[in-house]
Amino acid sequence: MGDNPYSDDASLPVPGSVRVEESRAMAEVKAQVYMARQFPRDPVAATERILLECDRLTLAEKAQYTFPRGSSQVSGPSIRLAETILRNWGNCMAGIVEVERRDTESAMLAYAWDLETNTMMRQEFVVPHSRDTKQGKKNLSDDRDIYEMTANQGSRRKRACILALVPGDVVEAAVARCHKTLVAKVGDLDKVIPSMLAKFDKIGVTKAMIEKRLRHKAEVTQAAEVVQLGSIYNSIQDGMAVIADFFTVDAPARAPEDVLKVAPGETPTLNLNGGASK
Repeated sequence: MGDNPYSDDASLPVPGSVRVEESRAMAEVKAQVYMARQFPRDPVAATERILLECDRLTLAEKAQYTFPRGSSQVSGPSIRLAETILRNWGNCMAGIVEVERRDTESAMLAYAWDLETNTMMRQEFVVPHSRDTKQGKKNLSDDRDIYEMTANQGSRRKRACILALVPGDVVEAAVARCHKTLVAKVGDLDKVIPSMLAKFDKIGVTKAMIEKRLRHKAEVTQAAEVVQLGSIYNSIQDGMAVIADFFTVDAPARAPEDVLKVAPGETPTLNLNGGASK
């Protein structure tokens, strides 16, 4: 018996079920790598499949996100578009793993792996079990709340890994094709614009607020502007941004009884009921 820490005697015993699971997982990965190299992707055909998917309006509508950063707006491919690109690029896999759950945080791993070239992009990060609210930070204890928080944070890292793995020109072509699809399929603006205004109104964005951002009347909104407003609407709906990030929110008007209406030459006096009297 020696003191070599690498000898078999120094290793801890591993349950048989764990060994079986490790062997099964290793065999599955080897099979995936083998099949990827036996049937390598055709980049031209893969790109054509991606662009064909981008002709679908349901994907194009959710293909981009938009959020403010400083005085400018940042936009890019959404997680939905990234997943579509990866699936059609072929011989790749991506995912999010909760490595360890602690009392107040979860250690997470997001990755994207090209099985053909054995190239992997990965990000390790920590997600606190808390959520910022208007009343301050709220600690999360429910498993579902924690899962939703980690999944939301993880999807952003997963998207970044996918976009770092797939060639940039393929991603750019997909984004451009989605934009073209939206502009072509916006349809009759006389019908689309009122529908868009109604959707915004339901989330607290008025027509006046939209016109102030566009710097013209809503009735003359162009197709490309409808596309941009659609990205903003999705960002607000998904919780990636708030209304004030995109629109000027006017202060609420004072109640009529608070407004002093005094004729020239007269002096107002305080009304004990809260208004003003002459």
